[in-house]
Amino acid sequence: MGRFVILLFVIILLSLSWLAHLNNDVVKIAITDNIAYQPLTIELIIISFVSGSIFMFIIFFVNDTRRFIQSRQSQRRQKKREMVNTLYSKAIHFVLGNHIADAVSQLLNAIKEDPNHIPSLLQLGDIYVKTEDYAKAEEYFNHARSIDNENSETLYRIIDLKERTNRLDEALHIIDELIAIEPESINPLLKKQSILEQERKWDELIELDKIFSKKKLSDDERDKVQRSLVGYHYEYGRRSLENNEIEKAEKAFKTVIKMDNTFIPAHLGTAQVMLSENDIEGAVNYLEKLYDQTKSIIFLVRLEDLLISVGEPSRLLRIYRTAATNSPNDIVLKFFMAKLYYRLEMLDDSLGIIDRIDTGVYFENEIRRLKVGILIKRGQYEGAVKEFSKIINMKKAILIPYTCTNCGFESNEWTGRCPSCRQWNTYTFKPRSD
Repeated sequence: MGRFVILLFVIILLSLSWLAHLNNDVVKIAITDNIAYQPLTIELIIISFVSGSIFMFIIFFVNDTRRFIQSRQSQRRQKKREMVNTLYSKAIHFVLGNHIADAVSQLLNAIKEDPNHIPSLLQLGDIYVKTEDYAKAEEYFNHARSIDNENSETLYRIIDLKERTNRLDEALHIIDELIAIEPESINPLLKKQSILEQERKWDELIELDKIFSKKKLSDDERDKVQRSLVGYHYEYGRRSLENNEIEKAEKAFKTVIKMDNTFIPAHLGTAQVMLSENDIEGAVNYLEKLYDQTKSIIFLVRLEDLLISVGEPSRLLRIYRTAATNSPNDIVLKFFMAKLYYRLEMLDDSLGIIDRIDTGVYFENEIRRLKVGILIKRGQYEGAVKEFSKIINMKKAILIPYTCTNCGFESNEWTGRCPSCRQWNTYTFKPRSD
């Protein structure tokens, strides 16, 4: 390398000597009107060469210095990242081992090294959420958000925190920001759907489901969206009915029936609309027609309450007897018919049906209750006590509650939506035993 530099220097020196021999003329360079400089041509060449060399040397020196500084800074940053990652990993290990105090200590050290380390900030927030120190959790989540306002992970955590602290309107506002950040994702929409359901904003849920329908969904997801849309229209109609907004309720129930004609709650809602308009005959005919079409006991039970309330038990008996003739082996129907006879003080008829029911263990407890009631009304107290003792000796009371066909939840009260699995139109009467 030294010989090459010497050789290069000799070549440059010889080149300059040759140029000096060939360029011995004077060049006039005017600086002002009265001042001029007249160097030899070779002098001008040498000055230009040396100036250019110095300039290039300065450029190379500055670049090399900058690269050296950047390299050192990069090494420091890399070292800091490794330290922060080590502290964060230790913190996660402590969290998994439920050593919360140690985890917090490691995370605070990580943030001390790098105040903008979002994973540590979020993990600290998660810890304080679990300990229900929501103010502290929000402080760390907001710090993370200030670093990156479009970090979805941070926004989801803030939404969950606001939901926990019942600030649902604030949560919805952030969800709208998240929807703008992730326009193709359905996750923000699902989160919004959940909160709107909590607030019972059925009209907004209807609009939201219309947005869902425009997304790329699987067949199962699309079916779920369709079921939800039917349910939201029903809930909107039910709320309208409660608020005495009859026209809105009627329109909503008709929409549901058009979307799903098998949706029993909407049919019952339509009958209730008729009753609100004092069209009792229309409601009775409507429910009777629906029972003839569907054979759903739920319509028959609603008819029972309605016809007894308006003083038409004979019409109700006719409907029940026709139903029993058409479905002679329907145990549930027989049981409800026996209950009707008991309700109408037709004790012999009720007891006759009870004695003919071949139940095994189905409805056993309820049947014995009916028999106890009948025997007491007849004054046959010994028989009543005997039947009652059999009820007491049973391990579990066997009833005929409304049963959700989706999750199996049981309730003595009818509702259009199962409170357990949150599905609509799933209640039916289903025999069960211990």
